[in-house]
Amino acid sequence: MKHKHYDMVVAWAGGAQIQARPVNDDSGIEHAWRNVSDPRWSEFAEYRIKPETIWVRLCQRRGTGAGETKFVRQSTTPSDENLGEGFRWISEWTEVQLTC
Repeated sequence: MKHKHYDMVVAWAGGAQIQARPVNDDSGIEHAWRNVSDPRWSEFAEYRIKPETIWVRLCQRRGTGAGETKFVRQSTTPSDENLGEGFRWISEWTEVQLTC
């Protein structure tokens, strides 16, 4: 019989970044995921591969109204690069977790 966390152990051994959180108890509190460099593989925790994240920021073509088309810029790190003539930023950079 496989260990309860077999798939995560294999992923971690292969170099994946692992996150853990306590198994939800009767308190109803949703515990946050935390990065762990040396997982303990406890029966009282759940584990996952750290999800990939990207940074996104909205921009808009200058001169268009509030109901007009907006564009999303994405990056692996936030930066304040010049959008070029005709565009303006309309939001701050936001980190987004990619899920499948």
